[in-house]
Amino acid sequence: MSEEIEAVLRAEYSHEVDIEQAIRRLRETNERLRADPTADQRILDVVEAVDDETRLEDDREMSAADAAAERDRFAEFLADSERLLGVDHPEVLIVRRDLAHWTREAGDAIRAVVMLSDLLEDSERVVGADHPDTLAVQHDLGVAYRDAGMPDEAVSLDQRTLANRERILGRDHEDTMLSRNELGLAYWSAGMVDQAISVHQQTLADLERILGPEHPEIQTFLTFCNNLAIAYAQAGRPEEAILLHKQTLEDRERILGRDHPDTMLSRNNLAYAYRMGGQIDEAIHLYKQALDDRQRILGDDHRDTLSSRNNLAFAYQIAERFDMAIPLYEEALAICEHKMPDDQLTTIIRENLKATLGARRKRRT
Repeated sequence: MSEEIEAVLRAEYSHEVDIEQAIRRLRETNERLRADPTADQRILDVVEAVDDETRLEDDREMSAADAAAERDRFAEFLADSERLLGVDHPEVLIVRRDLAHWTREAGDAIRAVVMLSDLLEDSERVVGADHPDTLAVQHDLGVAYRDAGMPDEAVSLDQRTLANRERILGRDHEDTMLSRNELGLAYWSAGMVDQAISVHQQTLADLERILGPEHPEIQTFLTFCNNLAIAYAQAGRPEEAILLHKQTLEDRERILGRDHPDTMLSRNNLAYAYRMGGQIDEAIHLYKQALDDRQRILGDDHRDTLSSRNNLAFAYQIAERFDMAIPLYEEALAICEHKMPDDQLTTIIRENLKATLGARRKRRT
């Protein structure tokens, strides 16, 4: 474990530890993890321009500030738990996983990679390589690799995680299907679009076979539909992508409501499909809606809002409406450089702004 991460994870606190309170908090956390089937899963969606994801908790989207507060709370909780139970207690490993998750949600994917890499080694040693908790850490590390802009590492690890879950849990287990979905996203991130489509098609077919025609787990089904549609768009099959995204958006608006994070994500992704199909006016219209919704619900400095601002600016850039694109890029970059200077999204926006400024200069000469 690096000295930097060890300093964060093992920091001593000046306050006196309330043992009974710490034990109660630990039990409550573990009861929540076991009672909520989504707590050990990361159902992922992709947004344009950067591999992004939405993790729902109580049907709401947490702001970056809220995620940072959760990260700090779990860091304190971890210190208390390690004192009470010891660093190698299985329940402490679960708390470390939650801390890594909130670190990534707060915008520090690289630190999350380091934390999860250390945790994976410890989990294999303490509970075994085939334990469900260890496989869950593998899954989370693959997600962190994608967020940190390391798609090749994500593909390699996700392939191993999927093979392990198929062997241990079976092909039709929900965790196995989630791993297959994550592998498809990793393929997409690495530019392996044909492989992504194949994996997402298989995942969707398995889900339809297992759930039956009524699809009681409709949110999971719609997530997989969304990911397949994204892969279609990336593969140069925009007509198929648009049809599937339209249906997914309609279903999410009807079932989840217009302002649900998944609905907003579908609206963004339909805009992406329109853009890939050369229907730039339709794309700009939907990107504007997506940005307005995210600003209203999530705030200006949320990562998804910044991604939407980048996506709208990029559509303007493609349409050569540079004077509309540049202010959007500049606003997004100022927030990103302040809030998450090392994030992949910050780099993307910086490069997009540079390219747009160059294109405008070239047109004026």
